Amino acid sequence: HFPTGASLETTIASFKLSLSPLAADDAHSAPVLVVLVPAALVPRLSATLPNVPSHKLRHAAAYAIEDRLVGDIELQHLTVVDSRVASTGQVELEIASIERQWLNKLLSELDTAGLKPIAVYADADCIASKPGDVLLWIDGEDSHWITPAGLRRTWPVDALQEALDWSLGTTPAGTLGLRVHASAANLQRHRPAIDALRTRLVSIQLHELERPLDWLGRELEAARPHNLLHNEFALQQTHSERWQRWRWPLRIAAAIVVVFLAQIVLDLTMASSRAR
Repeated sequence: HFPTGASLETTIASFKLSLSPLAADDAHSAPVLVVLVPAALVPRLSATLPNVPSHKLRHAAAYAIEDRLVGDIELQHLTVVDSRVASTGQVELEIASIERQWLNKLLSELDTAGLKPIAVYADADCIASKPGDVLLWIDGEDSHWITPAGLRRTWPVDALQEALDWSLGTTPAGTLGLRVHASAANLQRHRPAIDALRTRLVSIQLHELERPLDWLGRELEAARPHNLLHNEFALQQTHSERWQRWRWPLRIAAAIVVVFLAQIVLDLTMASSRAR
């Protein structure tokens, strides 16, 4: 996990030292590597487009959001995290954007260290949404918000009221609850601002986080975040890696074929004996 503002080189070196010597040196026994990057580096945007074929969504989305991004849209790597056809026939999109150069540097640094991730996720995308509650993770100067429907945005931590406005949308005040996850220090620091939100919510639950990475890991399976490694960043497997992946399925398939052929031979032998 790369915390906000952390050095790529330092974080990777620290992680490499935490691996056992065998896992660090043996590609076949090394643990599966999933990388979490700060959600602040992967902003989410919404866009509404005319109904277009699915294979053209990313290109169409780029034109739809380019005026809302800082910098050149061509320098951004876009991920369509959700698409649905509205009653009007238009397509409503949720798009995640990350600087292509930063992602390239991350993967290059990992490769230099002999590490090959199978997935790169925005850290706040690993938080599973909860029906009936808005979720808030305060991480330093960033506040990550998740609606019951699973929409996600990252706001500055000093904009809690504005972020709650977005999170509630058209939902009447006093309908939803708020679950706040943060370190003890952040809970204490922002307690007055959090308490000021109570009049608009059914309840507020405070959850102290000692180890955010452990919490994100537990949430990961239910959250089913979108992998940023697609298109030009899609994982390329070597012949050896493909063989390692398919070795046991192929052995099982071969065993099934052998059993099947043996059964045919047995059936034919018994049929021949009966004919005699």
